Amino acid sequence: MMVVRLICVLISVLGLASATVPLGGMLAPQDNEVRQTKLLSGYWTFKPDPQCVGMSQKWFSAPLPAPTMVMPVPASYNDITEDPTLRDIIGWVWYEKVFYVPKSWAGERIVLRFESVHYYAAVYLDGVAVVDHYGGHLPFEADLTSLGKYGQGIRLTVAVNNTLSPVTLPPGEVQITGSGDPMHPKGYTVQNTYFDFFNYAGIHRDVLLYTTPLARIDDITVTYSITSGGDGVVHYNISVLPKCPPTSTIMLLDSNGRPSGNGTFSCQGSNIVGQILVEAKLVKLWSPASPYLYTLQIQTDVDVYRLASIGIRTIKVTSNQFLINNQPFYFHGVDKHEDSDIRGKGLDRPLVVKDFELLKWM
Repeated sequence: MMVVRLICVLISVLGLASATVPLGGMLAPQDNEVRQTKLLSGYWTFKPDPQCVGMSQKWFSAPLPAPTMVMPVPASYNDITEDPTLRDIIGWVWYEKVFYVPKSWAGERIVLRFESVHYYAAVYLDGVAVVDHYGGHLPFEADLTSLGKYGQGIRLTVAVNNTLSPVTLPPGEVQITGSGDPMHPKGYTVQNTYFDFFNYAGIHRDVLLYTTPLARIDDITVTYSITSGGDGVVHYNISVLPKCPPTSTIMLLDSNGRPSGNGTFSCQGSNIVGQILVEAKLVKLWSPASPYLYTLQIQTDVDVYRLASIGIRTIKVTSNQFLINNQPFYFHGVDKHEDSDIRGKGLDRPLVVKDFELLKWM
């Protein structure tokens, strides 16, 4: 596949923003007794930059210059309008939104999170670079705790570039082929791609603010084992900052919220390390045919986190078999691109649920 346009190539922008990516873990945000979230998705101000002047003119330092348009987030920008130049643009586009940090959040750790932006993103708050990120398939964050702006408007600007290279995922290649004639002016560029789907781009997942306590559950690592007697064991290693708390309660809850199993844990440095054993006669193992999930509930003196995706199982690969819980598993299914009408690769929750229903129906 080949797309030919006058494009501004992603060359000098890598590392443009001074990254303030939080060190340590990056647990999914959640609302509970002590943590809060605020969704920033919705309608954003949007401006394409086909001439690649936004960086040199510092569009991030003030509200985006007119003309602008409304762009829904999350969504790919390519199919929102009837303009073929926006559909096929390769290079920069700009997003902007004004948001407020509630005054009640003072004293909490505050994080700005992007669940997915394709492909390269540079993020600014009131003209100050706070984080950049390369790659559209993982979330990224910026810690805003030190910003100290509560109850006042903050201008969030995101510059997005969809240029592909041999080291991007998916890969591509940029070739500058302009010879100077009217049909191929200087700077005329070819974006070659080597895949069978359209290179949708934009802010593809939710954008949100969330809080945690300053002393917090920072990361959770979980593994599983099954004893020779059939007991299911959940092994966990919980990173807590800045240090292991004086009091903690770790529980495994079944699908009805009732405690399951018995376990022990200890503090090892700033980590809580332990395990919970569910007896063979009571344990419900996870499998694709019966995907039973427990919840690991972690409570410290100031923080709470519930990891609701605990599927007790073992995975083994032999020379000729894939085993789940020591039983052979045969894979079957379909290959599907993450595309849909109008929104492109943008998160479509009804479509996600529909796809899973179709998989079960098959």
